[in-house]
Amino acid sequence: MVGHTVSFPGLAAYAASKSGILGLTQTLAVEYGPQGVRVNALLPGAVDTPLYREFASTAEQQVWLTNLHALKRIGRPEQLARAALYLASDSSAFVTGTASLVDGGLRSRGLEREQARCRPRRQFPGRQLTKPDHPRMAPSVRRGPATSKEENIVTNPSLSHPGAASHAPEKLKLIDPVRFGPWALVTGASSGIGREFVRQLAAHGLNVALASRRLADLEAVGHEIAEQWGVEHRSIEVDLTKADFLLTIDNATSDLDIGLVISNAGDFARGEFLTIEREHLHAMVRVNVLANLDISHHFGQRLVARKRGGLVLVGAALAASDGVPFMANPAATKAYVHSLGRALHIELAEQGVTVTVLMPGTTATPALEKLGIDVDKLPTKPMGVEQCVSETLVALNANRATIVPGRPASDPG
Repeated sequence: MVGHTVSFPGLAAYAASKSGILGLTQTLAVEYGPQGVRVNALLPGAVDTPLYREFASTAEQQVWLTNLHALKRIGRPEQLARAALYLASDSSAFVTGTASLVDGGLRSRGLEREQARCRPRRQFPGRQLTKPDHPRMAPSVRRGPATSKEENIVTNPSLSHPGAASHAPEKLKLIDPVRFGPWALVTGASSGIGREFVRQLAAHGLNVALASRRLADLEAVGHEIAEQWGVEHRSIEVDLTKADFLLTIDNATSDLDIGLVISNAGDFARGEFLTIEREHLHAMVRVNVLANLDISHHFGQRLVARKRGGLVLVGAALAASDGVPFMANPAATKAYVHSLGRALHIELAEQGVTVTVLMPGTTATPALEKLGIDVDKLPTKPMGVEQCVSETLVALNANRATIVPGRPASDPG
């Protein structure tokens, strides 16, 4: 398998599509090992191929890309082939589940740290990002002040009494409703983390468009927030595995000024990779990968047009960097989400849009029951959805690229 381990502004979708390969390699190595099958990955840098020459078509671009490598040169196809032959030979008979860097020192030069400091003037030559028409909008995405531990803990808005919004303590104000309102869209809004996003956003005065396959559950949540916080809501019955799902959401929201999108819907299955029906594997990719791609692309354009707003993509803490045996496909799809979000965080920042990736750990949602996990037997109690969502909103407001709730700052943005 050939993949990458870093996000890349300007190549967000391509880099994200490669990121799941590392986790899939590790997972399949565990699953296939007892049958004597070894699985390894190659992580190349720039290699002199037709694709490279198409990408780096000018001398300036070639020099820029070459200088990213510690060896100050790009690789040749035969060098990559020799590395692959070694991994397939008896010389590596005890090697499996590894990711071999054949990248000329690209990774060792700290490419991710370079990306974290990246701005349009440092983008790939000839692929500059467009600056906003109104520079005065830039302060809307500047890094927020450090957040104290106390500010991360909020009163559970779902337990507040009717009319509590007008009497809410100041620490409930985790996000700027002007910057991220007046409407928010939440997918997977009928339960778990998505449902809690709906409640906390409503508590901040945002109107919410709720999307899910379960219309009755959406209506129940919508009536609850309307009665409790006096906000508007709109329920959207939609199946994200369907090819026309985006048209359904767009038709239902085209008249709304959406300032925040929470792409939370996801699908997973537990079991050996080879025993899961291929159609179900494809359905997971459609929900976890293609839906996030389509939502990010479509609503990213709408948010950039209004020159402010936010996008939250929901991944998973463990699957962002490692494979998960017996959950090979869903873990690989979450790696895609992580890579895509980190790249878009840089690409869209100068245009007034904040992109944050939520990577929750074990959280008290219906997903635990679906996975067959007995919470009473876990070494630590699962995190509540209230803390998970409130810390995410703090991270979004502070313009952070990633957030693992319950941990120190995951990424300063």
